Amino acid sequence: MATKAKIKRERPLLSVGIIFKNEIRCLERCLKSLQPLRERITMELVMADTGSTDGSREIAAKYADVLFDFPWINDFSAARNAVLDRCSGHWCLMVDSDEWLDGEFSQLVEFLTDQNQAYRDCCRGGLIIRNFHDKELFGYSDLMALRLLKLSRRPRYEGAIHESPMFPDGARGTALLGHTVLKHDGYVMLNYDTKEGAEKRRRNLQMLQEELAKDPENLRLHLLYLESDGDASDYEERLRAAMELVREKKKNWEFFGAPIFRYGVFFAARSNNKEMEKWGNEAKELFPDSYFTRVDVEWMLASMALDRGRDEYGIPRAEAALHAAEELKDKVDGLSDIGLSRLQRESPYWRQALKIALIAAYARNGCPEKAAAQMDGFDYTILDGQWTEELVKALTQLHTRTDCDTAPLIETFWDGICKSAPNEEKAKEREEAFVEQANLLLALQPDASEQRPAWSLFLPLAGKCAPGDLAAMLNADDSGALTALLARQEELAKLPSKVLFHALEYGATFPPSESLMPMEALDAVAANLAKEPERLRAYALSLAAGDFAADWQSLDWTRAAVMAAVRGFDWNGAGGDGLALAKAFAAVERVYLPRCYTPEALDVLAVLPPLHRAGLCCARAFAALDGGDPAGYVRILREGLESCPEMKAMTEFLLGQVERLTAPPELLQLAEQVKALLAKYPADDPAVAELKNSPAYQKVAYLIEG
Repeated sequence: MATKAKIKRERPLLSVGIIFKNEIRCLERCLKSLQPLRERITMELVMADTGSTDGSREIAAKYADVLFDFPWINDFSAARNAVLDRCSGHWCLMVDSDEWLDGEFSQLVEFLTDQNQAYRDCCRGGLIIRNFHDKELFGYSDLMALRLLKLSRRPRYEGAIHESPMFPDGARGTALLGHTVLKHDGYVMLNYDTKEGAEKRRRNLQMLQEELAKDPENLRLHLLYLESDGDASDYEERLRAAMELVREKKKNWEFFGAPIFRYGVFFAARSNNKEMEKWGNEAKELFPDSYFTRVDVEWMLASMALDRGRDEYGIPRAEAALHAAEELKDKVDGLSDIGLSRLQRESPYWRQALKIALIAAYARNGCPEKAAAQMDGFDYTILDGQWTEELVKALTQLHTRTDCDTAPLIETFWDGICKSAPNEEKAKEREEAFVEQANLLLALQPDASEQRPAWSLFLPLAGKCAPGDLAAMLNADDSGALTALLARQEELAKLPSKVLFHALEYGATFPPSESLMPMEALDAVAANLAKEPERLRAYALSLAAGDFAADWQSLDWTRAAVMAAVRGFDWNGAGGDGLALAKAFAAVERVYLPRCYTPEALDVLAVLPPLHRAGLCCARAFAALDGGDPAGYVRILREGLESCPEMKAMTEFLLGQVERLTAPPELLQLAEQVKALLAKYPADDPAVAELKNSPAYQKVAYLIEG
């Protein structure tokens, strides 16, 4: 009993204060994170419930030493002060329910237990609030917040919203604990598009508007309003008013001006406002030493300049922003302004984003060593899909514009993004983004200005991923090797058409001889090749000229390739290739259709799919022509036009070829000679007019002009 009495009378070293309402999602996580701290020091937990109805109070009761009700009166300071009134510790740490204490808190314990003079004179302490930007909790920005209060100095909170602790004796001794972190995911989890989020935003804006109405020149309130909702209808008006107050050097302008101008630059960037650079230069003139200027403003100015190709301006700005962010990371304990607002672009996520843009800029300006150095110490696990794509693009520029050895860079890149961190889902997002962007680059035709083709960037990844295998295919010219590489591809229809054409044109066996491919799969591959219609037409004609009927798979692939070429051909502007393609179409259908349909079925066009109707009509029309029946040729094509209107352009083209198809060979030869002669002169050359008036031209004019 004596021991219990002693414990009861002992004054705790730390009181942790929490106000909450309906925080069932996160409250227990918060309270559990504080338990290890309780095991290291004497601590009490004081909690105020402002009206929970979701079971949060029952959770709080399991952990709290003091739990009381405080009816909500639209005043955060009143609720905080009610908690302070019930705290008995030497120090109070205010924590929000959507925060949780990081497991490395030794600095906090040292601060609370150390008796050296520097700490003894402090009346408050700041620690890092890590605001996460995403549910995976890897993109974040840090804010130094004054959360530790020495209770013997009688602190009181002021301000109905975004309240601040004040001391009646004006004490300001502050210790900044830059390695003690409270993690916060409230901005991510409470989406403003939800009912709860919209209500919270409405409440906060209303409270700030009421406060500003009472004190319209209060720059702290203006800053808080700018932070609360960037989509507010009066946001620009409030922003400009706040910036003007800073220019007029109203009270506390030197403290709040830098983050306010930072918001001005960010607003101008997202609204494409031409004043962005002007406001950025103002910020640099008024607040040259502030990290809001040196990190956030410089980051945005650099990013926009690099995005627009203004490398001479963007590169030094990016270098300055990265230097300031690194400096900030190293000397966070000595900062004076980070507690005013959270920096937007100092986190590893945003530093790496700027480095990616810088890699591309260095590549464009012939600085390969500087570009490669940006990837030293890169943490690929904090990349998302968007920045993975951007890094692929940047490395492609480095590879194609310089002689930099990119092999170790691309290998490290791929291995890094495949790590299952922060989770498998994010790793999959990165891998898919990498492959998708690589496939786009693999499909590009080489540029004459490039030192190396883009696809060769991925050669070191052969055997590791699809882009590596595709690059290996483009690098090979042996039919056997290409056949083997082609057989390893699981989704042939998704291969870049350039890669597949390369393999086919160098003699790769396709379709694979090991197994039959379904008709639908062959059609999908042919449709993919149709992205390059001229190349497909040449390939389809070569197939039709060969022994395509030797086996069923060869016949089916030839059918798929020829039909895809027919679909993609410009029949309205067709030339000689159109006639060759139509004849190939007819030749393939003449073999294919009897193998798939009975003679009775072939007598009824309506039974066939539309393109096969057109193919059957072509086959029959050319057969009639070969039999000396040009009238039959015309009649059959017109019947086909009625049964297959989708192929109207092809049918009309073939109907216009009757005279060419029935002309004597000697006239066709003369027509080709005249066409070759005409091609030697400009259309307005007098020799052209003279030639067209000649008897020779008149004989073959109908063959040349249609």
